[in-house]
Amino acid sequence: MAIRKPFRIRCHPSAMTMTWNVLECMVFSTATICAAMSSAGAQTSSPTPTTAESFQIDVTRAHAALARDGGQLWGARLDSVAWLGVEGKTILLTAAPSVAGYTRSDGLWEGPLPTTVTPSNTSVNWGGRTWAMIMLPLPPGDSLMVERLFIHEAMHVLQPSVLPAPEYSETGSGAAALDEPVGRSWLRLEWKALSAALRASGASRDRAVLDALLFRAERYAYVSTDEVTRERALDVKEGIPEYTGWKLSGSPRAEFEESIDSAPAKLPSFIRAFVYYTGPAYAMLLDDYTNGTWRRSLRTNPDLQSMTADALASRDLPDMPLIRTGLAAALQPAQVALLASAANQRAQLYGGAAIVAEENERWVARQRQLAEYRTKFVDGPVVMLRPHSLNISFDPRGQASLGASGTVMANLAWKSADGTTLTAPAGALVNQSWTELRVPLGNVQLSPGTVTAPTTIRGDGWTLVLEPGWIISTDKSSVVVSPPLKQ
Repeated sequence: MAIRKPFRIRCHPSAMTMTWNVLECMVFSTATICAAMSSAGAQTSSPTPTTAESFQIDVTRAHAALARDGGQLWGARLDSVAWLGVEGKTILLTAAPSVAGYTRSDGLWEGPLPTTVTPSNTSVNWGGRTWAMIMLPLPPGDSLMVERLFIHEAMHVLQPSVLPAPEYSETGSGAAALDEPVGRSWLRLEWKALSAALRASGASRDRAVLDALLFRAERYAYVSTDEVTRERALDVKEGIPEYTGWKLSGSPRAEFEESIDSAPAKLPSFIRAFVYYTGPAYAMLLDDYTNGTWRRSLRTNPDLQSMTADALASRDLPDMPLIRTGLAAALQPAQVALLASAANQRAQLYGGAAIVAEENERWVARQRQLAEYRTKFVDGPVVMLRPHSLNISFDPRGQASLGASGTVMANLAWKSADGTTLTAPAGALVNQSWTELRVPLGNVQLSPGTVTAPTTIRGDGWTLVLEPGWIISTDKSSVVVSPPLKQ
């Protein structure tokens, strides 16, 4: 069996500092939490907790988990973090903000959603501090999942000072490799090997870990160095908070192992969502090998794969020097063939042929979808929104790379400081330089000029709310929307 379809990726320019808010977990459906109690032999329903009451319960549970850690995991106390819950146009705060208009009730502060805050599960700077922001209401029935979410976002608050991730390009053209059959096949094989390693011990675990590194090194042989940088950075930026959630919540490791196994079926796109599985998996394995001492080195060596290879250094494992070279994206032509031979041989043990067949079948439909996206977002006519900065949220499970044209991001939302917003449940195209958002113009009619009053514009799968001062102009058959001129 051979998984060899070399593809060429154009390198992206130098990395940029990212300033977005990322929707880091799935968007949860609205739900209520119910409880039952028995009295005098009969069952009666207790009152359904309000969103604020449920939020308070979840905060208390997460705070207790972080207090038990006491800062041991990362050398910084996560229980000092304050949470900000968002429900519609209202926010709930666990600490007092340094702005007026928020009232305290039952241990929480409540008030309006600030115009500068784009709701998502992430961290946000507002009101005199950095908050861990949570979208409300949360789903019932899985308290450990909710606890992991709270801990994940709490980690993001401290991460810039504790474990800063390398700079990278979020939407570089190299990301397309994880949407194509070759990239997806090797990633799925890496997941399979990681799952096997987490369940094994001794020599069996060593061999499975080596296979995971082998499959990643083989994939790196055909991607740009910018894509390698992006993936390494995401393993730290998102994978480590996810690992922290699993580690400190007390969630069963077996549950995470099962989540890796089901990931291919759950994720329509691997481009960004892969890291919520690879990051925790390598971190858990490093715990096994080093008893946690690896965490002290992560700040100076933010590369989970090379650290894992280091942990195997004392073992006499085949192809390790070749794998290390591949992970460093430094293979010579002769080494490329050797690595491919080793990887394809081991892939047979993980059902590689079936995976390739599945991915080739998926690719037929995916190409049609990408062609539709290109017609919709690139060929036009489109609305081109060019704000001063992109403060966006999106669903990392639903991304589609259009190469040099940018990335289509599902369920995207953007907000400016003056309250201008774009909501695009059907997705929007973000260009590589993060200077422009695109949505299809369709039948929308817009006249050039300066907006003089709050204006709501609705198109196919998107809504744009413009505040006074924004400028509408035309570019051939498309429309350009620009912010007010700076005074």
